[in-house]
Amino acid sequence: MKKIFLIGFILLFSFTATLFSQDAEMNNDAAKLYNEGNKQMNAGNFAGATENYNKALAIDKDYRIYYQLSAVYKKQRNFE
Repeated sequence: MKKIFLIGFILLFSFTATLFSQDAEMNNDAAKLYNEGNKQMNAGNFAGATENYNKALAIDKDYRIYYQLSAVYKKQRNFE
């Protein structure tokens, strides 16, 4: 009986832990700058994308912004 209870508890805990491990939402102003940076990066305007990502980072330190900023630096071959 204890074994069944323990297995049930572990399964319940595992399920509820995944529910709360979702990404936090990005600040609205930062999200607008992030999306504008994505548009500029896709258009090849790396300077504009970098500027928007840096402005977004000043508002919200979201990992997605850092990731996109690193992608811009990689495309520019700026590894410093």
